[in-house]
Amino acid sequence: MTKATDRIDVEGLAKLFGLPSWESIEESNMEFGAEAFAQAEREALAEGRSADEIEEAALAAESEARDELYRQWHSGVMKAAESLFDLHALELTPVHESERHPYEFRVTAPKGWETALNEIRKTMDGVGMFDVGRDTREFLAYGPWTVRQAVLVHLGQIAHYPEVYGEMSARRIYESAWR
Repeated sequence: MTKATDRIDVEGLAKLFGLPSWESIEESNMEFGAEAFAQAEREALAEGRSADEIEEAALAAESEARDELYRQWHSGVMKAAESLFDLHALELTPVHESERHPYEFRVTAPKGWETALNEIRKTMDGVGMFDVGRDTREFLAYGPWTVRQAVLVHLGQIAHYPEVYGEMSARRIYESAWR
């Protein structure tokens, strides 16, 4: 049986929905930080700053550009994840509330785990040629799970919601956050 955990991080969410990892975004946008570095360097040089001040300004600009890129990636992943989790009566609650851009989350079911499982079951029913039961009781008979475990083990199935119901895909939701 797959281990059921109620914790997931942003990288895990990106993987769950087939979205780019932070590493791939960072790698494919290396010139973004380099351009910010060079621009800040030119401006600081034109202002007649010292070599140390020029380097400090350039590094700060590069860091800010990288931070902005991360914020956009994080926002896109979270927008896609929260949208699809919500359609399955699930929420992502930050593990550390104090973080500006939370990295780790706990999966919760505010309307109850059985409601969430039923929503996942309905999505699964539209994918493939296998029987998922007519209700949660029948679905639970297929595995040695509690209702909560069944939800957590089958979280990956929520990624199929858009193809089953003709809604906007996680990728399109993610990409809309970059505009």
